Amino acid sequence: MPDEVIDLIRIQDEMKAHTREFALWPLKWQQYVPGNYAWQLRRLRAADVNTVPDSAGVYTLLIQPGIATHPSCSYLMYVGRSDSLRRRFREYLGPERRATGRPKIYRLLNRYSDYLWFCFTEVEAANTKAVEDALMTAYLPPENDQLPAEIRHIRGAF
Repeated sequence: MPDEVIDLIRIQDEMKAHTREFALWPLKWQQYVPGNYAWQLRRLRAADVNTVPDSAGVYTLLIQPGIATHPSCSYLMYVGRSDSLRRRFREYLGPERRATGRPKIYRLLNRYSDYLWFCFTEVEAANTKAVEDALMTAYLPPENDQLPAEIRHIRGAF
């Protein structure tokens, strides 16, 4: 097989490894009931661990390519909740979390480590599940497997 064909196959395989399906559903955006959240953004790196509060909250994992100084280019990949945002942030940095976590998160953390951001807001522990579900329903993040039942049913139909 000629070298240029092998290179084309390798490039196609590489591109497929970075392909994600996004569902953009304005109806769910309009149905989202906004809360009064003070979102903060931190690059997912060890130097920022102590800038994340040790309190309950909801977070998103974002990929920001940083191309052409575009101010708003982010890909929201995952929505999660934790009773300690700092602990969760630290877990995503640790090698054991990267090696033994869920496959989608493992790939996300390892393929995009230079571009990954942790966006979080503090939420009362009793409310984190409701806020997480509302955000997952509105955003439909491609790396979340545990979507609310309504969305799982609809997504499973196609």
